[in-house]
Amino acid sequence: MTAILPHQQMNAASPARLTLQILAFGGSLCSPAGTAKAALTFSNLKLTSVSFSVDILGTMPATPPVDSKGVFYFVNPVSNASPGFARGNFAESDSRSFIGAQSFRTSFGMRTGGLNFGDYLVAAFEGLSPGEVIEGTLSGRWASAAFDVSQVSSLNVFWGSNESLGYSGATTGGVLVGDHIPVNANPAPEASSPLMLGLTGLLTLRRRR
Repeated sequence: MTAILPHQQMNAASPARLTLQILAFGGSLCSPAGTAKAALTFSNLKLTSVSFSVDILGTMPATPPVDSKGVFYFVNPVSNASPGFARGNFAESDSRSFIGAQSFRTSFGMRTGGLNFGDYLVAAFEGLSPGEVIEGTLSGRWASAAFDVSQVSSLNVFWGSNESLGYSGATTGGVLVGDHIPVNANPAPEASSPLMLGLTGLLTLRRRR
């Protein structure tokens, strides 16, 4: 009788058992440790002439910016666009909020950029730290028109800045955390739109039947 060596015993195992072993091993490698969120994501970015909102989810980068560590800059990819989407000069929102764990700065918490600094919106928290988990909805509203929505289709998001780079560093010298985030990617159809009128007609026909 031929002796079976240990490595031959492994090879002789049933295919089903081997599959389970491989899946278990792969799962141990791929499973995330703890419940930490993934890298930052910005979604559902909505912009009107008098309001701004965006959902934020994830973990702050490990390497912090040089300056303005509590600030997000939402910047036109054409950062020096003139005219751009942000109107006015440091036009501060009349109301602002962040529905999440982080504290939002009450004064100068959300405002458009200065005319010499570029086309952007700034949102300031009391502080943000490397590795910090952030999850919530950021929003602001202005009493009068602060944005021209027709001038932008996406925004880049920077954490902080680098003021030693001058004007450009105040907006694009930070850590890039959002690349070309779509603006109003899925706008809700208005009640008078052909789509809504068609749906209303179908519902009416069904009720009559």
